[in-house]
Amino acid sequence: MESINEFVTTYHIPLLVISWLFSFGIGFIIVHIWKKGMNTVRSQTHACDYVIPGSLNFHERKDRFLYSTVRKTRRTQSSSTASTARRR
Repeated sequence: MESINEFVTTYHIPLLVISWLFSFGIGFIIVHIWKKGMNTVRSQTHACDYVIPGSLNFHERKDRFLYSTVRKTRRTQSSSTASTARRR
């Protein structure tokens, strides 16, 4: 009985660390295999495969903005710019 207690006391922490590392390694390999299997996306330059003909129709041309900011700034006119503006 004494030899079992010495074994547990002597090798308890190293066995615990080794078991954690082993389980982490197995989990990493499994997740890596799953991740590799999920990589089914291919780069496309166009979305033609996803568009159904005639499904996108615009009936009116109108822009709607959620926010608008109007800034009024007074322009100072010099005599040369004022005369140039009158000639046009």
